[in-house]
Amino acid sequence: MPKQLHFEEMTSLRCVGKHPTISLIQSCTKVRLREIKQIHTQLLINGLLRDPYLLGQFVASIALSHPNNLEYSNHVLNQCEHPNLFTLNCMIRAHSKSSTPQKSFHFYNKILHSPTMFPDNYTFTFLVRACAQMLAYGSGPAVHGALLKHCFEDDPHVQSGLIFMYAELGNLASARMVFW
Repeated sequence: MPKQLHFEEMTSLRCVGKHPTISLIQSCTKVRLREIKQIHTQLLINGLLRDPYLLGQFVASIALSHPNNLEYSNHVLNQCEHPNLFTLNCMIRAHSKSSTPQKSFHFYNKILHSPTMFPDNYTFTFLVRACAQMLAYGSGPAVHGALLKHCFEDDPHVQSGLIFMYAELGNLASARMVFW
């Protein structure tokens, strides 16, 4: 019979592959901006943020674990010359859940203007959510067109998001069409 993992072991497994300092940000739900800035300073002093992967983890940790500090994660990301797709998708996701969902499109545009990155199913799942939150009658169908262009119409998460978006926009006929 396989050994069952205790809560502490499962939590530590999620931190595999992450720098301990970044794991600290995610594990502490009551970290204040002052402490995030101190952690940021330590990462800079130790040269760890030169690694785009660690920088992406740091930005994503702030944006997703501490949404009240979303502007600070924007500030940190602006210091990165070449953010990766994971980081930009995390910013799209965080903004899609915030009071500023329109800022998701800023990060989507960074993906579109990159010669090395292309939007993926996560990009579109989060963008569709942003359109639903904004009640974006023009942008929602445009995002739908873009995801069709990139062949993500069969992704179940994207489909679910489209149905929700069209329902939020009051366009039940289009929500129904997602099934066909």
